[in-house]
Amino acid sequence: MQSAGYFNTLLFGVYPYVCLVVLLVGSLIRFDREPYTWKSDSSQLLRSGQLRLGSNLFHYGVILVILGLTITISLAATKPVPAQPPPPPLPPGKD
Repeated sequence: MQSAGYFNTLLFGVYPYVCLVVLLVGSLIRFDREPYTWKSDSSQLLRSGQLRLGSNLFHYGVILVILGLTITISLAATKPVPAQPPPPPLPPGKD
């Protein structure tokens, strides 16, 4: 069982920070070495009105999902945990 605890610590405690460091360092290196590659080749597609509307609706949807998750997590964290009933008494002579 100790290996399961080690695996959980590695997967949920260390790995996310390693990924964030790789993302930040990789982005800084790319920005430093190739600064003109930071562009969106698909931005010309946003000239169409339908695609602009779709892009805006997509981003509003993502914002609503994130807000909903945040509210749900905060409400679940404030809900009191019900108390467990006491265990039944032992029959006489069964100490």
